[in-house]
Amino acid sequence: MTEPDDNVAKLTQAFTFALMTANEQPYPIAVPAVRKMAELLDKCGVVQGPVPEDVTMTLPGWIQQGVRESSIEVPERIDHTERRPTPLVRRAPKPPKRIPKTHLGRCISDG
Repeated sequence: MTEPDDNVAKLTQAFTFALMTANEQPYPIAVPAVRKMAELLDKCGVVQGPVPEDVTMTLPGWIQQGVRESSIEVPERIDHTERRPTPLVRRAPKPPKRIPKTHLGRCISDG
């Protein structure tokens, strides 16, 4: 991107944000029209500078209300290390009194 195009893009974003959030009622305007205004501002020598750190920005009420309405409820954080009761699914069978030799394991070693 060349330097003037970068400045026009920054001015377009800033100008669009200003038009949408300046009042409680947004001012709807097409982005191509805002870009033409930004190009005119760029030709006049207007430059989008860095935002000072001491400036506090607040959004209008209609944007905050829209964010509240469209936000989802965050579930409570679960502690995965805490023991939780689990339902008994099945009882283990009783151990056999005698295990047949055919079912016993055997150790095989090479040495």
